[in-house]
Amino acid sequence: VDKINELKPDIVIFTGDLVDEDHHPNDEQVATLKKYLTQINATFSKYAVSGNHDYTIEDISSLYEGTGFKYLENEREDIYYESETPISIYAFPSAISGTPDYTILNNQDNNYKIIILHEPDSIDDLITYKPDLVLAGHSHGGQVRLPFIGAIYTPIGSKKYFEEFYQLDNTQLYISSGLGTSGLKVRYFNRPSINLYRLASISNEEQ
Repeated sequence: VDKINELKPDIVIFTGDLVDEDHHPNDEQVATLKKYLTQINATFSKYAVSGNHDYTIEDISSLYEGTGFKYLENEREDIYYESETPISIYAFPSAISGTPDYTILNNQDNNYKIIILHEPDSIDDLITYKPDLVLAGHSHGGQVRLPFIGAIYTPIGSKKYFEEFYQLDNTQLYISSGLGTSGLKVRYFNRPSINLYRLASISNEEQ
């Protein structure tokens, strides 16, 4: 939380799996989660989507209530900043445990499109909508990595895309390896991470 706030972000995005599978936080743990989520500061907004493990909780959205995070599920948010043309953020639930509806994506406008999802392999189902930026999680960067080899295991939903960055035509895909673990309770040659992305407008001359 301190490291995030030091960066003074305009937007904070959480790409899912607030809890691990089969873990049902008690009241004290929920209060702790809410405390730290609330302490994360953002100039404009904070967004969260579900991960596949989050569905072990009956109502994952309730964990974000009162924290300043907007829990989004098949929704679009437009952010305006010094322009009449917004940045459009589309957010989708886990493709493994939820029901994403990519038909809400709009190819008719020229807005800069950011997509938030959990499993990075889902990008193949929506790349035809030509998003500019896709932010995902789930892969843990392989969680256990070996020198010169890289990830030795990735979960279903990140078999094709699991590294930090991919350029797919005009779409940039960034995958956060996150902070925690799942299954095997160890990270090896894989530092936990938060990720900072800067968006800058580029003139036609600079392009």
